[in-house]
Amino acid sequence: VVSGSSESKPPTMTTYDGYTYNIDENSSIDIMKKAMKDVCKMSMGSQDCKKQEECVRLAPSPLSDCNSDRPGSQAHRTLTVPENFVKGTEREMSWIDTMCCIYTHIESSPTLTHPKLTLYDGSSYNILQGSTLTDVVKIAKRHICNMKMGSDDCANQATCMDDTLCTDDTVYKHPWNGKKCRWLSKRRRKRKEKICAKKPQFAMACKRTCKLCG
Repeated sequence: VVSGSSESKPPTMTTYDGYTYNIDENSSIDIMKKAMKDVCKMSMGSQDCKKQEECVRLAPSPLSDCNSDRPGSQAHRTLTVPENFVKGTEREMSWIDTMCCIYTHIESSPTLTHPKLTLYDGSSYNILQGSTLTDVVKIAKRHICNMKMGSDDCANQATCMDDTLCTDDTVYKHPWNGKKCRWLSKRRRKRKEKICAKKPQFAMACKRTCKLCG
């Protein structure tokens, strides 16, 4: 059983016999992985892991360390997408962080055919459009921002969402000798500022490096 605490304490694991120990990890995903590894090494735990191997394989997996909950209600939405929708790109991670801003956690499932959005009250529905994680997240965000509580979330968290989507384009190459944002990020401050000011197309592709976010 996984539970949370509002107190600032290290995560702990309690075994069947009541023994409790700390888990020295920071992110929730790393904590779960460590706990799972520990359990499967235990005498009774190894039997549990073997018997429930198929259950574990088919269980949805979180795609980030997002742990946001809506203030007051301590609840969040969950967007579950088919495993093959996920490519692991930097742009996907930006959108995952964006959804975390509006209290929507994203996970993947090896058994799901269509993406599913689960709301605060536990109700859910399938999203039938889109074939990639980015496509589905954009659709889900639009749906959420048109909902009664979701519209408040989107308005209150607008700055958070803008910041997560303000990234450097990793593909764009400026016609100026094919330079990328990574090249620009390594220039000295004055040189960087000069390029950002004089090359607007380059600056728009490298918003984070040119400090154009917010």
